[in-house]
Amino acid sequence: MIPQYHPIIRRHVQKYLGQTVASPDKHRSHIRQYVSLQSKYTSITNTSFPRFHPSSLIGGIILHITYGYEPKPTGDPFIHIAHEVERGFKIVAVYGTFLVDNIPILKYVPAWMPGAGFQRFAAYYKNVHNLAKSMPYQFVLDAMKRNDAEPCVVTRLVEDLPSPSDPRYAEDEDDILNVAGVSYLAGTETTAGVMATFTLLMVLYPEVQGKAQAELDRVVGTSRLPDFGDRDDLVYVKAVITELLRWYQAAPMAVPHTTSEDNYYDGYLIPKGTIVMGNAWAVLHDPEVFENPMEFNPERYIKDGMFNTDLLDPLSFAFGFGRRVCPGMHLVKDVVYLMVTSTLAMFKILPSKDESGAPRNVEPTFDSGVMVLPGPFDSDIRIRSSAAEHLLKSLSE
Repeated sequence: MIPQYHPIIRRHVQKYLGQTVASPDKHRSHIRQYVSLQSKYTSITNTSFPRFHPSSLIGGIILHITYGYEPKPTGDPFIHIAHEVERGFKIVAVYGTFLVDNIPILKYVPAWMPGAGFQRFAAYYKNVHNLAKSMPYQFVLDAMKRNDAEPCVVTRLVEDLPSPSDPRYAEDEDDILNVAGVSYLAGTETTAGVMATFTLLMVLYPEVQGKAQAELDRVVGTSRLPDFGDRDDLVYVKAVITELLRWYQAAPMAVPHTTSEDNYYDGYLIPKGTIVMGNAWAVLHDPEVFENPMEFNPERYIKDGMFNTDLLDPLSFAFGFGRRVCPGMHLVKDVVYLMVTSTLAMFKILPSKDESGAPRNVEPTFDSGVMVLPGPFDSDIRIRSSAAEHLLKSLSE
């Protein structure tokens, strides 16, 4: 199903390229918008550190595919409320943030009692979460009534709904709200984190950037942008993307779950009701599997000039496990592929320079939490060549 949405991905990526040309100093803000966050209901604050949130690029792709909706460049209500959902999720997904996590009976404490701030937190974010699902869904329903809805995931699902008088209608409609909502709310943060980390790594590993660009020039040429049909021929670029997904995980620890029954694993008893968390970071940085796992080394995925399939595939871990795997995995993979290849084809990503003209030293930093994002860093984005400049101009005409 994903290939039918490739034209939408292409259009948004080309828009991103144009924005980067217009203001290369704001490259990261074309991937994300800076906003300062402060929790209203807990002592967890982030007021001193600018946080990154989904820009209209990544959010726009997912909103367009899911709801047939194109967000406004700034101040879009759907993106704004999605920010709120993300903020709440990052707080509540960390087990032990609230005392009720360890003393479940506290959930019966009235919200007005001292120390019951978690009740007000839960009520507020329940409403925010419901709005984040219902607002774009209602947008689609209204457009369908006017007969001007753009074909999208939700229009197809709504058309397949049974009659409102059917007992299954309410449950099926609720499924649409949840599936569509998670596509946007879960996909934007992870994808933007991957792309910000890609930019950081290209600053840190210029030799990798050079090899990838040489392969793009050889396989694709300089008269057009890379496309999905080039993927199998771009062996080194595929290795770069695969190593990127191994080296960085937006969600290194899976959301906590509890076991539904007693389990034995490798001789160990995991009793029913045990809280378990999948550790994707540990799996993908295991020194017994990956030599020098902290090093960004795309060559580990190349063997005899071909892509090395003997190593663990990061896609098997970076997007969750089993039934809990991210439903937007293949969409994210396609978006990341086209953004990475198009960026490398058009731009040089360099370290910024200080007042004396010397390259600034970049020390990679990452925040902590259920979602891990790269900290601020400086970079210098430039058009690679006159051929790239000509191609970008032709795309904007």
